[in-house]
Amino acid sequence: MVSSLRPLVRRKVVAGMEGGGMTDPTQVENGHPTEGAPTPIAPAAAPAPAPAAAPVETPTGEPPAGHDQGFVAPPYADRHFRRRWLLAAVLGVTAAGFCVWAALLTTYTIGHRAVAAVAALLAMLAAAAIAHAVLLTYQKQARGGGAVTSNLDFRQRGLKAAFIGDDGRASTSKTGIVVWTAAVVTALIYLLLLSRTVPGQSLFLGALNQNWRPEYLVLLGLPAAAATAAVAAVKTSNHGEGPDRIAAGDVATAGRYTRQMVPDDIHGFPQGLAELITDDNGIIAWADLQYVAFNVITLVYFASQVLSTPKDGLPPIPAALLTLMGVSATTYAANKGIETRTTS
Repeated sequence: MVSSLRPLVRRKVVAGMEGGGMTDPTQVENGHPTEGAPTPIAPAAAPAPAPAAAPVETPTGEPPAGHDQGFVAPPYADRHFRRRWLLAAVLGVTAAGFCVWAALLTTYTIGHRAVAAVAALLAMLAAAAIAHAVLLTYQKQARGGGAVTSNLDFRQRGLKAAFIGDDGRASTSKTGIVVWTAAVVTALIYLLLLSRTVPGQSLFLGALNQNWRPEYLVLLGLPAAAATAAVAAVKTSNHGEGPDRIAAGDVATAGRYTRQMVPDDIHGFPQGLAELITDDNGIIAWADLQYVAFNVITLVYFASQVLSTPKDGLPPIPAALLTLMGVSATTYAANKGIETRTTS
């Protein structure tokens, strides 16, 4: 009879252990707890981790909350600011060395022309780096030594302001002005460095006197005209008040143009390239794309002709390319005016 009761007693003891009485099986001997053995308290179970919240998407397609809740400068901002003069100094010394080397050349060979081309490119990059460093230093002093507090200030730091518009995005028309100015200046430096390689002829003076091309006034003037038209379309909106003169907190009404500033987390070189051919919503703008495409084609032709036939000075630009550039610049300016809504 005792043997038949043992399984019943053992089941009761085990049930008591699971209920929090005893947790050590060694405390049970023949179905009875050992005398003097403490009865430990079972630890409380850890709470289950809460499931991760799924990302919330707004029905209008706008980014979720937190996408634009304050500007945070990227990690490389301060480091780049501290090393601005180092890069400018390295480029300056390297460019000076190549320019001296190219200026001492006296034979018109492919190798010497390549040295002059590299020297001209380095000279332009060094000038840009020095100008960028000077502007960064000035802007830091103008802010009282403080860091940038908005994405617009960050994207317009230094020489980048030549490319960035008032809304913080890369401006297609302003970029055209800068690129064509840099291309013509680099070509003139290249011809100046090759002056001694052609006896009895100065390629630099020949390009400015005998071989001057009036179409370069169009090349430099078209981007400037497009930029002026784009700025005029924005500034004259809302019956001449423009988007910047609207009082803070005023509710935008239908038919009134308001500028969409660039989001705080959008910055970087790839983003700037994308903004050259897109609108404020990140969608391809065909007028901008056409304007950029014809400028790139003309720029490639210009560079190839300067490098292949420097004796001819600045190369002539075909009338077809000039016409395409003019049409695309006109379309770009007209599209900018259409996109800018004005009060009826």
